[in-house]
Amino acid sequence: MNSEAAGYSLFVDTAGNVFSTGYFKGTVDFDPSNRIYSLSGFGDYDIFISKLDTSVERPWILYEAGVAKRKLGKKVKVNKKQMRT
Repeated sequence: MNSEAAGYSLFVDTAGNVFSTGYFKGTVDFDPSNRIYSLSGFGDYDIFISKLDTSVERPWILYEAGVAKRKLGKKVKVNKKQMRT
């Protein structure tokens, strides 16, 4: 199976946490270090929102499976009360 991933938006909050959104297909490693944190998609394209804190110990990932390519996560913005895509 071929894997594919793209990030469309990054946001860094005042604490230094990095949020991103985009899509992936297949199996993708979301850990930027030499460790592996793989997720396997369920549909043709899956939306993701990720968060890396300053320790980069383990990424936090939220994703929705099986969306149409035209509905991919395009923008992420975070404030004290909520996260928006």
